Amino acid sequence: MREELEQKIYNDCKLLFPADKEDERIYGFECSDGWFDLISTLCESINRELEYDKELKVSVVQVKEKFGGLRFYTHGGNPKVDGMITLAETLSYRICETCGNKGEIRQDRAWWRTLCDEHNGL
Repeated sequence: MREELEQKIYNDCKLLFPADKEDERIYGFECSDGWFDLISTLCESINRELEYDKELKVSVVQVKEKFGGLRFYTHGGNPKVDGMITLAETLSYRICETCGNKGEIRQDRAWWRTLCDEHNGL
């Protein structure tokens, strides 16, 4: 994902990505820009849950694409946060990871990717 999109998520979700933990963001978002809205919405939802539940602790470990779907790894959380993550990961299999339009799982050589008709084979 482009750095400016990553930075927008970091800025919008300060409880989930606190500035004092900036040096711990080793991986960034290892996926294409097409999932920006999905990931941003997920992060904002978890951030709101952190605002509501002051006892809740969630830290993002890694965000990436694997086998055509979103993987959003965290430490901490609760059943509600786990459900949010599961929903976003499930939806990712219907969203083109390149552009964000409707997509489907496709095999691109040895890789599985979620792509729309336009980006299939690129």
